[in-house]
Amino acid sequence: METKPGKAIYLTGADSSEYEIRRRAKVIKENHGLQTVSLPDDFYCVATNEEFMQELTHRVKQHSTDVVIFDTLADFHEGNMYESESANNTMKAFVKLAHSANVAVILITHTRKGSKIKMHYDVEDISDSRVFGTKSDFVFGLKSEYQSDGSNLIELQCLKSRSMKPIQPLRAEINYHSATNELKVQKTNQMFSYELEVQNKEETKKYKIAQVHKLKSEGKTHSQIAKQLKVSKGTVHNYAQEPAPS
Repeated sequence: METKPGKAIYLTGADSSEYEIRRRAKVIKENHGLQTVSLPDDFYCVATNEEFMQELTHRVKQHSTDVVIFDTLADFHEGNMYESESANNTMKAFVKLAHSANVAVILITHTRKGSKIKMHYDVEDISDSRVFGTKSDFVFGLKSEYQSDGSNLIELQCLKSRSMKPIQPLRAEINYHSATNELKVQKTNQMFSYELEVQNKEETKKYKIAQVHKLKSEGKTHSQIAKQLKVSKGTVHNYAQEPAPS
C-alpha cells in the first residue's frame, strides 16, 4: 500500500522493557532518531488521568507527531475492561487527544480466545467492552501463525471502516534471519493450517465420491464399498447422490 514516513509515539506497558523495544526497532531498521523514555513509576499513565494526557498532547504537538500507539489498551485504561461506562470515559479521552493534537490514535488489544479458529474476525471478537469497537473509526484484526520453517504468516483484516471503503485482507509472510539480523516482509498466498485442513478434507471427500461412483460402476454393493473405503453405509449412500467429480 502507498504510505509515507511519519513520526510516532509508541506507548507500551510493563511487558516490554526499553532494551526489548530498542532490539525490535534495530531489527526492523526503523530506529533512526529513536528515543526511548521510561516513565516514572508514580506517573499514573491512564487515559482518564488529565495530567498524563495533557503532557502527552504537549509532546505530540511539540514533535509534530502523526500517530500515537497504545499497546495494549488495557495498560492505559482505568477500571473494568468490560464495563461500558469506564470504557466510554477512556474512549472520550482518546478522541479528545486525536482532535486536540490532530493525531491518529491506534489502540492495540486482544481477541476473544475462541476467535483464533475463525477464518474471518468481526468487531464482536474484541475481547474487551463493545464500546471500544463501536467508538472506533476503523477496526482491524490481525491473524498470526508461526510456520514450521520459522516464518510468521499474518493476515490483516479490515473489520470496520467508517469513512472509506474497507480494504481487502492483506496476507504476508515475515522472515527473520538472525545471522544477518534481517527482517523481510513480503506478500504471499500461503494458507493457514486451518485452511489446509479444510482443503485436505474437501480433497479427501472428492476422492471418496469418485471412488464410490467407480466401485458402483464395477457392480459392488454399498456394503462392500463402505468396507473398502472404511466409511459407513450412510456415507456411501450420500456420496452416491453427489455428482461424480470431473
